[in-house]
Amino acid sequence: MNEKIILLVTFLVTYLFIITSEKISSILAKFPHIQRIFIYKGIIIWISLLFMILLNIISPRNIINYTNWDIIWLFIGTMVIAEAFILSKIPELLANKLLKFSNSLVSAIIILSAFAGFISIFCENVATVLIVAPIAFEIARKMDVSPVPFIIAIAISSNLQGAALLIGDPPSMILASFNHMKFMDFIIYHGKPSMFFIMETAALVSLIVLYILFRKSNKKIKVESKKTGVDVMPGIILVLFIITISLGIFSPGATALIYATIAFLWILYRKRKTGFKIAKNLDYDTVFFLIGVFVFTGALEQYGILTSIALWFKQLANGNIFITFTILVWGSVIISAFIDNVPYVAAMMPVGIKLATFLGINPSLFLFGIVIGASVGGNISPVGASANIVGIGLLRKRHYSVGFFDFFRIGLPFTFFSVLAAYILLWLIYGIR
Repeated sequence: MNEKIILLVTFLVTYLFIITSEKISSILAKFPHIQRIFIYKGIIIWISLLFMILLNIISPRNIINYTNWDIIWLFIGTMVIAEAFILSKIPELLANKLLKFSNSLVSAIIILSAFAGFISIFCENVATVLIVAPIAFEIARKMDVSPVPFIIAIAISSNLQGAALLIGDPPSMILASFNHMKFMDFIIYHGKPSMFFIMETAALVSLIVLYILFRKSNKKIKVESKKTGVDVMPGIILVLFIITISLGIFSPGATALIYATIAFLWILYRKRKTGFKIAKNLDYDTVFFLIGVFVFTGALEQYGILTSIALWFKQLANGNIFITFTILVWGSVIISAFIDNVPYVAAMMPVGIKLATFLGINPSLFLFGIVIGASVGGNISPVGASANIVGIGLLRKRHYSVGFFDFFRIGLPFTFFSVLAAYILLWLIYGIR
């Protein structure tokens, strides 16, 4: 068996283990030491990489050369800044202010969903759910109604808008890495409206869908004013971070590390124990996973495997740009409904680039389409995205059960119409030549 086949088989087996890790982990519950391995996708991918290194298929030097360290530092820095912003209580204050404009349950659901989407532009989706969910539970408790529709709407709205800017979610950072995009490129790219405007259009459509789904929830509500003590410094740090990264004074990774250090030192100054807790609870698993993904992708490129996959896609679409674009977008939606979007996006970015090269077009059309489909596709099922899993977990802790079809009846129309809007707009902007 040659090196190319070994690499491809190892990659596919690793991918299979990653997307089924939760199921495997539950099966191995009686063996906690082994079970821990399958909880973390970062461990799984690095076991495979070490195997490739031992077989001399991947060189240890490739770990340095293939990894986009600027994206890694951006991810780490953004996590710290987001944690500081959450602790500041500013999001809770903003939500309470916004809810004064609601006079019924349906309007409260729409406002909280819009707010969750806005926060997720700057914060990771799971963090967004944790920020907004307590407010939803409090409203539901006061009105003696189920919090289920609130939490589902918050989770799927956060997944949708995470792809709007460079700092919102790992798939956006992966897109920036492969397409060589800076912060402002997510707003205007090559003189055309970019991901921000496309995702915000999709968000507006999604809010209309939510209104139609919950229009009968017209029970009147009255939101009481609530005093919330806030720490404005993390908010100032977040705003300065966004301004600095948009100006491109430093690289995105360096900018994130500078402001993350300032935010962390501020937290240590105010609450030392909280600062150490944040450092301990950062998502290190995703950091190591992203590094592993970069290394694997570089190796697949080196051995020509990605070129072969791209050629297969080209033959499937018979060389038609629109059909290829359609397959990539809606195929991403279907696949991401059941597997994590980070490994999928990382694997498909170079395929999209190869396809664009074969067809003689700018790769942005395909790359944007993959990220949109993968980011929103996770909203179809309760296991399609981490934010959904966290939201369902919060509901279960409060003894609310959510079945697959309870989630599906909200997630499917939300996903279909929001992706349809983005799909049409993306083609009109980047597809028609």
